[in-house]
Amino acid sequence: MKGNKRIALTLLAVMAVSVVAAACGSKEPDTLESYVKANQSEQDAIQGIVSDDPNATVNITGNTMEITYTVEDINFTADVLNNALNSLGDTFKGVITDLETETGISGISIKVSYVDDTGKEITSKMFE
Repeated sequence: MKGNKRIALTLLAVMAVSVVAAACGSKEPDTLESYVKANQSEQDAIQGIVSDDPNATVNITGNTMEITYTVEDINFTADVLNNALNSLGDTFKGVITDLETETGISGISIKVSYVDDTGKEITSKMFE
C-alpha cells in the first residue's frame, strides 16, 4: 500500500534527523532550520530518505519540518489519509520530544501534507 509506505518514509525522515541530531554535539542552535542547515549530514539524511519517493519533499522553516506528498492515487481520500496520520500521532509526538531533547530546541513541530497533482492540498496535520 502506497499510503503506508509514504507514512513509513515520513517517519524515517523524521527519525533520521533525530538520530543525526543525537550524534552531533554542536553548539545550541536557534531553530531546527538553522540546526539542519549547519549540519550537512542532517540534510543528507533527510534528502536520502525522501529520495526513495519522488512524490515526497521535506522543507524545514523555523522549527517546523513539513513533509509534503503528492498523491497520484485518487483512492486516497482525505478521510483515509487523516485516519492514517491520526494513528501515528503518538509516534510523531515521540519523535518531536526526541528532537527537542537532542537538539536543545523547544517548540519543534512536524506538518505532514498531502496534495494532489495540481498542488492543491487534500489534507494536512500538524504534530506538536
